[in-house]
Amino acid sequence: MIFMTAVFVVIILVGSKLPEETIRETIQNAGSGGVILLIFFFWIANVFAPLSGSPFLFTGFYSYGQIVVVYAFVAAIVASITNYWIARIWGRTVVRKLAGEEGLNKMDGLTDNYGLRTLFIFRLFLKEFHDVISYAFGLTKLGFVPYFVVSTLGMIPATFI
Repeated sequence: MIFMTAVFVVIILVGSKLPEETIRETIQNAGSGGVILLIFFFWIANVFAPLSGSPFLFTGFYSYGQIVVVYAFVAAIVASITNYWIARIWGRTVVRKLAGEEGLNKMDGLTDNYGLRTLFIFRLFLKEFHDVISYAFGLTKLGFVPYFVVSTLGMIPATFI
């Protein structure tokens, strides 16, 4: 638990202190591995609630053009799977540290009462709560396959927009 907290704090500090120019240089200097690195950064931003993916999106547009949207989508899918299984395996105690108590409390009632419809609507309209949504649904009785299908389908329209 101490290790996870330390990693979490380091990621927040690095994310808040790292200028976009440094991110851009790191990705461009990575050569062909830059895309993988960018997807990894997107994934990190989608797993840890307080981090923003915006600097990576701007960097990706600068470095790769519009295809960065596909990279962000791939990372969002992988992160939604990661977050679901973090919640499923380690439970509410760990999720509370990653997503925050307030966000989870708001999600509890909606996920219990409305299930898959809620998941689809949340994915469609609430991109900024991607991680909290994934964690919340990992804490429900909803199986992985319906979660994955509805979650992915809900992210497609926002990706095109």
